Amino acid sequence: MRSPLVTNQILFQTYTMTTAGTGQQFPDTAIRDGYKTVFKNRLGSTGNFYLGSSKANVEATATRKVLEAGESITVEIDNLNRVWRDADNSVDRLEVTVLAPS
Repeated sequence: MRSPLVTNQILFQTYTMTTAGTGQQFPDTAIRDGYKTVFKNRLGSTGNFYLGSSKANVEATATRKVLEAGESITVEIDNLNRVWRDADNSVDRLEVTVLAPS
């Protein structure tokens, strides 16, 4: 497991898909209480990103969150690996930012 985030630290990563249409779990990264995680599909993306709580959920159209180009969602989770991602293609990038409490 990656070390947990500490006070005044912000994590910013971008992710793509190895194989579009096949769900991928985010890495094992602990997130401290009170921190918020923002998932954003970049504005220049040509396709959608999908988020879910499992491989099956992110690959099923009825149980996943759709992020169109430029859209984002903010959640509070204790580990990044609780979320799975999928996308329409393997080129677009999903930004993940973990923000310290304000």
